[in-house]
Amino acid sequence: MNDSLTRRGQPRAVFDHIDGEAIEWAASRLRQRDERQKCLIVLSDGAPVDDSTLHENGDRYLDGHLRRVIGEIEQAGDIRLAAIGIGHPVEQYYKEGLTISSPEELESTLVQLINRLLHPSA
Repeated sequence: MNDSLTRRGQPRAVFDHIDGEAIEWAASRLRQRDERQKCLIVLSDGAPVDDSTLHENGDRYLDGHLRRVIGEIEQAGDIRLAAIGIGHPVEQYYKEGLTISSPEELESTLVQLINRLLHPSA
């Protein structure tokens, strides 16, 4: 079968990621909550990609959209935003970003990142 239609027997759509939209949705949900401190941690295994969007808008559209969404959240200042990249350098997008090479590192890295978000001056 054509790799653009399937991968490992799964429909191609399963592998598309519109990161900026997902982060916008999560931030809007957090903003509806009453907690004083709000943190949003993104787990990423790659750059934003959606074949239909890229086809219609060009290669840089989703990257630019993600950077714009991150900038808006950081500028608003009401949500502490961070990311962990699994085999993907997220520091290019997020001020508070860490990259790990395997899922086995996730637990300790997540605890470290939560501590940094909750205690930024420590």
